[in-house]
Amino acid sequence: MRICFVNTNKDWGGAEKWHLEMAVHLSSKGHDVLALVYPASPLFQKLKKNGISCIPVKSGNLGFLNPFRIATYKRIFKESYTETVILNLPSDLKTAGKAARKAGVKHIIYRRGSAIPIRNTWLNRYIFSHYVDFIITNSKETGRTILKNNPALFDPEKIKVIYNGIDLTSLDNRITKELFQKQQEQILLGNLSRLSHQKGLGYLIQIAGLLRDKGLNFHLYLAGDGELKNELQEQVRRMNLADHITFLGFVEDTKSFLNSIDILLVTSIWEGFGYSIAEGMACSKPVVAFDISSNPELITDNETGYLIEPFDIKAFAEKTIKLANDKILRHTFGKAARIKVEEQFEISQAFRSLEKFVSEL
Repeated sequence: MRICFVNTNKDWGGAEKWHLEMAVHLSSKGHDVLALVYPASPLFQKLKKNGISCIPVKSGNLGFLNPFRIATYKRIFKESYTETVILNLPSDLKTAGKAARKAGVKHIIYRRGSAIPIRNTWLNRYIFSHYVDFIITNSKETGRTILKNNPALFDPEKIKVIYNGIDLTSLDNRITKELFQKQQEQILLGNLSRLSHQKGLGYLIQIAGLLRDKGLNFHLYLAGDGELKNELQEQVRRMNLADHITFLGFVEDTKSFLNSIDILLVTSIWEGFGYSIAEGMACSKPVVAFDISSNPELITDNETGYLIEPFDIKAFAEKTIKLANDKILRHTFGKAARIKVEEQFEISQAFRSLEKFVSEL
């Protein structure tokens, strides 16, 4: 089958990782894969490196109103004899989805990874009734949010959950190194995420303040970069937490980071699929997180970690201290976390699910 992935995001994230892995896998299974991606983006470069045919394109939120852009997409789909299109951004859906319908593409699939309700507007009702044949989501929660504002927006029978997969073989074979010098009896805490509003890191800094006031001997490492870096660093200064918190910036070697900490703390306000949670669990780390969005699909409360009532920083700190003071409990939770990833989130399962889905089209 000729399958075309459309992802015009300039940046690299979980959706781009999914598109890369699935495009490469489907190509290895004999499908004719094409990708329409933002020029010189990380996804463009990684796809090319893996031998996937790429065409550089741009979209934009109002691209569907641009007849030249629609015509360009339509021409590409017709000339490449594309049978199935898998779309990423909402702007890709509006622009490339419209063009794919005009080009007579048989199957138009919208892959949604954001657990944010879709607004019940006339435009969205039109788009989902005219430009979308199927939806792939990264969690059950993401699927629920699609229909939250309008249960009739789309046929729920045509929404398929395919979790983001963790390549355990690749993860286990990666060489790791110890990143931090650990003081005697000190607990190392970590967070692996963008420094953005969604990740709720202001809560995490407040939690660190509570841990300090409770006398816990800890250090918190924040791995990631983003638009809130200066604001969060200022919050750390105001709370006199500079001796307890280190901003590492973007960390490429996530396995070494996760293996160097004792507990993974996640304070996201919402998550489509908490990839950093799954990766932490794959590294046998207990996780403390708010009970929001898809987190309960990954974390089994009191078995692989703790789920905390949303934004209750006092309870969050208490559970963190409980884990910090009990090495056996950390090991037990971490072992159970690894088993859950092996059983539910290993990447081969995601590959099989997408292969089956595509074959049944």
